[in-house]
Amino acid sequence: MREKSRSILEIKGEGIEEVEEIIRKIGVNKIKRKESSFSPENVLDLYCPSTPDIQHDFRQIKWTWDIGNSSYCISSHRPIVGKALVMGRELIHGEVKRYIDPMTEIQRDFNKSIAQILCKLDARIDRIDNEIENLEGQASKTKTMVDANQIISNPSLKKQKLHMYLHCFSGLQNLVDIGCRQVDLLDTFKEHGIRAHGVSTDEDSAKCCKQRGFDVERIDPIHYLERTDDNSQEGIFMDHFVEGVNPEYLAKMLNLCYKKLKHGYYLIIETANPLSVFHFVKSCDDGNNKMLMHPETLKLLLRSSCFREINVNFFSPISDYWLKSIPIKSKFANETEKTIVETYNSNIDLLNSIIFDAQDYAVIGKK
Repeated sequence: MREKSRSILEIKGEGIEEVEEIIRKIGVNKIKRKESSFSPENVLDLYCPSTPDIQHDFRQIKWTWDIGNSSYCISSHRPIVGKALVMGRELIHGEVKRYIDPMTEIQRDFNKSIAQILCKLDARIDRIDNEIENLEGQASKTKTMVDANQIISNPSLKKQKLHMYLHCFSGLQNLVDIGCRQVDLLDTFKEHGIRAHGVSTDEDSAKCCKQRGFDVERIDPIHYLERTDDNSQEGIFMDHFVEGVNPEYLAKMLNLCYKKLKHGYYLIIETANPLSVFHFVKSCDDGNNKMLMHPETLKLLLRSSCFREINVNFFSPISDYWLKSIPIKSKFANETEKTIVETYNSNIDLLNSIIFDAQDYAVIGKK
């Protein structure tokens, strides 16, 4: 930019007639610029060509924002007519400066403001990048801790699921646990002589289960099932796996499960319950959940894959948050009071069933 401004202000040549020619050329160039339909984008492309290194662009802005030309000096090497030429040039130069300087000052102020704003934004972006890196690191640690907590034994859940799972999987020697996030279930299977092989796509879950001595393989479940023989699996359990897959993947998975299961054995799918408004909203915070499936929809999918005797079991109610009802008296002052209390309690029960319904449910299908 300094070179460009110098080429505009510097008057070359050794005669007044050359000054007139320069002014004529300036006018011609001005007309050409008006006719060339320059857009702001074109101007930026001309003076600020894109570069993959944004820091290079910032350095260019810092170096070129000042378009002044304080180094310009009018002189002449001719000993006789030099003084006259210098006086003529100074006269022309003064007139040109009087016309150009106000615009130059405005442009300099504008350039300086833009350069300062961009430098401040650059500094803020660096701070934001550092904060994001720190947050990502903290989130990664938190996720690992949460995942570890999720698969630690939970006695209340263990009791609720024990009868349901053991009823279907008792004595099995070839059970596939897809997802294997809950160590308490693997412990339960082991305690009751059920031999389970874990399949997981999550590195943290697989690592935690392996550290506890369980047989877990980190592999895509479809790839795992495709390499097994048909009618070879004695049971398949999906542990909160369907929330993180798309419908096409799930349909293929269910067809494979039916194909690989032995006749008369069970598939159990445990998943989050979208009928619980509280749990549904909480699940929306998890970026891994592609979809939460209505129990009737999941039953229909199992039926379309030829499973039979399909049942749904709900568990893990959010009772800690239940709205409180009014205690029923043995006697009411009048029928109106009794009606009000009964209606209120009925509404509270309905709200609790909608908002704080069971967090999870399991669909059981038999081949």
